[in-house]
Amino acid sequence: MQMKPKVLIFLTFLFLSSSTFSMKSILLIGDSHTAGYFGKKLHSYIVERNHDLVTLGHASSAPFHWINQKEYYLSGGVYNQATVSNVDYNHPNPPSHWSKKVNVPKFTPLLENMIYHSKWRSKIQNSIIPEFVIIALGANDLGFLGEVGSKKYNNHKKYAQSMVEFLKDKSIPCVWIGPPSGTKKDPIKNNIVYKYLNETVSSYCPLYDSRKYIAECPDGRHFNCKSSFPRANEWARDVSRFVSLYVH
Repeated sequence: MQMKPKVLIFLTFLFLSSSTFSMKSILLIGDSHTAGYFGKKLHSYIVERNHDLVTLGHASSAPFHWINQKEYYLSGGVYNQATVSNVDYNHPNPPSHWSKKVNVPKFTPLLENMIYHSKWRSKIQNSIIPEFVIIALGANDLGFLGEVGSKKYNNHKKYAQSMVEFLKDKSIPCVWIGPPSGTKKDPIKNNIVYKYLNETVSSYCPLYDSRKYIAECPDGRHFNCKSSFPRANEWARDVSRFVSLYVH
């Protein structure tokens, strides 16, 4: 049976709306979880939806490392990956060992051009402004927060608030991925991090609560041992679905 022209036009429009028109330029930044197995899986899930994506995972980092003008060099590992027009660009100069300290990128320049590395820029000729931002930070904030309501706590809030303000000023939508639990992480202290994130970011960046995912590697904080890969994969898959609710 021959398809009517009006039906064919509608189906063509529906296909284009669900594929070409939905593609976004997305920036993902984060700490050691993004630098590890979780970040790699999340990157793969997001690019499956045909989005352009730059992932910059830097271990040991917290919001103030990304937002301060001071340069910070941190160890613990990195994962830098770009996928643009379905072409992958790896880290051009990855650290030789996780203990090597690496410079943490600055947040605001990335909002003008998320193509971070100069070698990436030499191949990707055009600047790409992110249309959506995913921030996966918070696991390293606890040491800087102090008691809830303390001067230290209130002063530290300004860094995450600044990140959100920059996004609001540019009308860039976002989500914020909270830190997971761990067998050697104090759940009460992790709750303090969530209180801080709810107070600073959730009014603009919807907050994903990751506390049900428990890191069970020997250090009790990360998912980088093989036995924890399935749990990290589950976390990444669930986060990608959460992101898809807000990427339009």
